[in-house]
Amino acid sequence: MKPITLEIAIIALAVLCGIATGSADRIFMDRRSTTPDVFPPQISQIDSTIMLKINPGIVDPALNPVFITVTHLGSAVTVVFLGIVLYITGYRREGVLILVSAIIGSIIVVILKTIIQRPRPYLTLQEVIPLEKAAGMSFPSGHSEKAFALASVLSSSSTTRKIVLYTYAILIAFSRVYIGVHYPLDVVAGSILGWIVGKITLKMESIFSKFAN
Repeated sequence: MKPITLEIAIIALAVLCGIATGSADRIFMDRRSTTPDVFPPQISQIDSTIMLKINPGIVDPALNPVFITVTHLGSAVTVVFLGIVLYITGYRREGVLILVSAIIGSIIVVILKTIIQRPRPYLTLQEVIPLEKAAGMSFPSGHSEKAFALASVLSSSSTTRKIVLYTYAILIAFSRVYIGVHYPLDVVAGSILGWIVGKITLKMESIFSKFAN
């Protein structure tokens, strides 16, 4: 295992900046989080109908701890921690890919949340049961974005790995709806965005490959 170098400190600092950027909406937009849904009524109605079929539709006390645990596997802290651990333990390429995708994704998500200020479903639908509460705006889902970005950058070389990683990403995306903090459209958009961010990261790999050597 290679020793920790200045490169790791630089990457860690950059990732912390990405996380801070991704959390900016929590600081600046909470006061406006109870505004009506910003999407057209037709889209909002379909989205709300699907939402309510999941939460409270299939919410079950026996499943709640499972999905609450699963949802945290897609948090920025978990994804960044995984990237740093992989980097330090010798999987430098994989670690760098995860960290870079986390930075890119965090920046894009906060920009979209700033522009599309959609409130959380439990704030606009009284039937929704919030198993957890989240600050900031709802669209798109940052957890879904990070999970699919991770799956996208790590699954290109193995079919088995691809199945495992995309199953992980799908479960995280679903958990965000199940616990009541995102609409289905939020997680679909976040998942697509994450996949795109992963592909962009792979295309840019030559730019930051020196950190993986």
